Amino acid sequence: FNKVEKLIFADHHQFSSSDLKAIAEKFNNIAGEKKIIVTTEKDFMRLEPDQSAHLKLYYLPIEVDFNLTDKISFNQFIFDHVRKDKANR
Repeated sequence: FNKVEKLIFADHHQFSSSDLKAIAEKFNNIAGEKKIIVTTEKDFMRLEPDQSAHLKLYYLPIEVDFNLTDKISFNQFIFDHVRKDKANR
């Protein structure tokens, strides 16, 4: 039997102790022993270890891959953009 329960937080959410209590409560209300909590790596890094240590937390790692046919042109595009934008100086 597979079941998914969702809790959705806004992007860049700073997790409070009440958020962690809500996560733990939802987790504890799921029947069975074989259960985990999965989050993004980005959100995992925002969770305080001392507040979330009792939860079975796992995260999906973030990976970035540019599918480039011409890496040199891409790099030149970035350099040119940074040089043109005065806010980057």
